[in-house]
Amino acid sequence: MFAVVDITEQQIYASVRGFIQSLVDCEVVQGLDNGVGMPASGFIAMTVLFKSRLSTNADTYIDDATQSVKTATQSTQITMQIDCYGAQSSEWSQIISTMWRDEYACDRL
Repeated sequence: MFAVVDITEQQIYASVRGFIQSLVDCEVVQGLDNGVGMPASGFIAMTVLFKSRLSTNADTYIDDATQSVKTATQSTQITMQIDCYGAQSSEWSQIISTMWRDEYACDRL
């Protein structure tokens, strides 16, 4: 028996980073536990704050002559903080928050 996570935290960081970089021209880094110092110029930091369970597990089963598989799915909400630093931080935060609530974010992610 083995377990697999369909979408990892690193994949979420990569997707959000790609979304942000499609909107603003600056360095986008993972915050807090990334092991490096802050960039010298303006940048944006992403930090996952919380992972909250949204429901009980949804289980499905495949049981036939060739295999026996159980799939357990947990719905999870990820809360990510986006911090903008530098002279253009106000503009960057406005652009990101506006486009996050636009259908562009759905298409991009």
